[in-house]
Amino acid sequence: MAGPVLHWQTVANTDAATQSGLRVRYASQPWGTTMHVQVWGIRPGTVCQFVVVDAHGHRWVTGGWRVSQMGWPTWYPLSTSLTDRQLRTFEVTAGGQVLASVRAA
Repeated sequence: MAGPVLHWQTVANTDAATQSGLRVRYASQPWGTTMHVQVWGIRPGTVCQFVVVDAHGHRWVTGGWRVSQMGWPTWYPLSTSLTDRQLRTFEVTAGGQVLASVRAA
């Protein structure tokens, strides 16, 4: 039996100040939103957190990772209980600083 067809949206941005970039592929699920995240321009070994921000400015850390290598970015799988319509902004942070952000579509 086949699962539901996901309708993926993709947003991306490179921050002019940090030269770090963020690409987010996300799709609605019955329980919230599934996401795959890529980052670039971040030094290997850096511990990052991924944050979703809703329309009211509430922020939720949905996961984290240690950047493994330079070169083609790894896709990091994440999820949130927020629906895709509730999402406004995605951020990647390290040490409390926003390295890159992008608005949801």
